[in-house]
Amino acid sequence: MRCCWFILFCILVNLAPLTVAGDELPVPESPWRLHQLSRCARPAPPLAGEQAVLDEALELFGLGNGADAVVVLEDGLTRMPRSPWLRLMLAQIYILAGQGEPHCLPYQGPAAPRGHWPDDRRRLLENADRLLADLAGSWSDDGIVWFLRADAARALDVPEIAGEHDLAGRQRCSRRETLDFVAGLRDLGRKPAELLTGIAPVYPEACLRRRIEGTVVLDLLVDPQGRVAESVTVNRVDSRLAGAAAEAAAEAGYQAARVGYYPVWSWIQVSVRFALDN
Repeated sequence: MRCCWFILFCILVNLAPLTVAGDELPVPESPWRLHQLSRCARPAPPLAGEQAVLDEALELFGLGNGADAVVVLEDGLTRMPRSPWLRLMLAQIYILAGQGEPHCLPYQGPAAPRGHWPDDRRRLLENADRLLADLAGSWSDDGIVWFLRADAARALDVPEIAGEHDLAGRQRCSRRETLDFVAGLRDLGRKPAELLTGIAPVYPEACLRRRIEGTVVLDLLVDPQGRVAESVTVNRVDSRLAGAAAEAAAEAGYQAARVGYYPVWSWIQVSVRFALDN
């Protein structure tokens, strides 16, 4: 029995309390990294026929022939009408065209220009949103689908709907597969999460009395809304200091990590120092 209590004591001393957000994955491998929730289903990879169409379209897009890429994707959808990957790429190119990228303007098909730019633009963006709305039915937990819908709504100058879609995206998963896929067509820089405010822990009274000091190193899982969803202590430190640091860190302000314009789940690492001379 004494042995069991000793083991429990060691665990409590060396591990901080966790604020667990459901079924998160373990601690990061580096000071910060993108994070995909374990509860989020990974999308099935493209089938061979889908991949061939995607590769051709991506090559054309890379050569500045977005209009030809649209033709390839629209033709592919006539043969594979339920393909989520073809829908995702075509919706992106429609949005880019609606945002004013001239090489993305289709010259045939349902979104081809008819000579009046405001109407042509609206039709492009509405077609994109229809593709994405349908995709949201099967990939409802994928934030990138909602962020793209927000892009289309902003281009249509409907800020209220854009805000609703943006909020929906922030409440969903950050899928690496679709983020990387979207980055294939857009220059999406990656920016880590940031601590915006100071972390001001309350020094535990018992540690003050016993003159216990230390620095607590925490890995924090920050959600797309800038909130701490999970805290893990990564160094050996008194559990009371670790608990006070985790509680204070959860109340601080953060900027979520971003891939391009899109906020994503990520880990960051912070240090909280407890020193009697302060």
